[in-house]
Amino acid sequence: MTENIFPFWRNDISVRATNNIGAGNFSDVLVVQTHESTPSGMSTTNSSSVHARNATIQWMDPCYVNGILTRFYVELLNSSSVDFINETWVSTFATNASIHEHFCNDLLPFRNNSVRVKAATHAGNGTYDISLNFTSKIDVPIAPSELRQGKIESSAVRIHWNSTIQFTGPTKYIISVTDVSNNSQLKSYVTNEGWWIDQLATYADLFDLDAYWNYSIAVTAETSYGTQGPLRSESSTIIVQTAESVPGRLQSLIAVSEQDVTKPPMLYVKWQAPKDRDLNGILVRYEIYCSNGNQQINVTASTLNHTIPIYIDNKSNLTVEVRAATSVGHGESFSVTVEVKPGAPEEPPETPSNPLTKKDHVTVADDKQMIAVQLSKTFLCNNKTGTLVHWRIIIAQESNATGE
Repeated sequence: MTENIFPFWRNDISVRATNNIGAGNFSDVLVVQTHESTPSGMSTTNSSSVHARNATIQWMDPCYVNGILTRFYVELLNSSSVDFINETWVSTFATNASIHEHFCNDLLPFRNNSVRVKAATHAGNGTYDISLNFTSKIDVPIAPSELRQGKIESSAVRIHWNSTIQFTGPTKYIISVTDVSNNSQLKSYVTNEGWWIDQLATYADLFDLDAYWNYSIAVTAETSYGTQGPLRSESSTIIVQTAESVPGRLQSLIAVSEQDVTKPPMLYVKWQAPKDRDLNGILVRYEIYCSNGNQQINVTASTLNHTIPIYIDNKSNLTVEVRAATSVGHGESFSVTVEVKPGAPEEPPETPSNPLTKKDHVTVADDKQMIAVQLSKTFLCNNKTGTLVHWRIIIAQESNATGE
């Protein structure tokens, strides 16, 4: 019995006899080949190319074939991600003995993968030995879906989107805010980076926005890892409108007093609505305040001027304030000061039946030199244009020469 010889190995055997005298001649050579056995383990396995969703694995024959190779078996173990192992699966593939590589497709991005190869002969399968470990590369992330607005305030809004159905690597979301009125990009926000699906952001809070204004919100997923990437998805967009707030200040306010001294004193007030970006909602009214008599007047939102009657005794400085209001409340007041002077006294009406003056029947000290004149109350007390300070009565005497 000859032991410790290699399987499936050609052996040349010859025999000779020996005695005390010496050794005889060798017999003719007998060629004997041992039977096949299972091959040894694989010592050389490598990955020639690795991508996000496929990889090519190559290997060499085992050092000890121990027979005629019939096939190779490739075992692929895939785990969820670099840091999260909770979705492991194993696949086994068989190849012809003449093929020394395998194209692994349907891989998942940014996953740990382990490959082992074993050979087989007619005698049976060898054993898995050395493992080749590699990580698939990142891939382009899926675009955020079903964008929708959540909590809305006058200067802030929350944007939601659905969680992605596939993890492609460490991913963050970039949120771009564009002014719809002029298509200018205002600002960008970036979420925290997530290293697994349950760590990925699904909403973002946007601040420092103008009230009651339309914005286009674009959300883009971005995946990167080390020198890989960044890779960006297509953007998903939604138009949002912020909530109402109190309006801003008027653009202008002009108040002018009546210049005709024969007319009752008035203030003519005219203003411009707040700028479009300062409306902050739908205007419902304007509130006017005049310091003369502490008058407070409300006019409709479509009104941009108003006449205020005033009552003064002497020259005065009056304050006029106007502010706009939305359903939320009143905005900031615009204030001006106007100098107002008294006008001429108003001429009372006079008719034949109601003369302005007439002789009064009261006793005078000298009825030869004096007469009593009765004045109407309207003449004496009319202070619509200011306090009366003088009354002048002109008396005309008839001429003896003409009889007039």
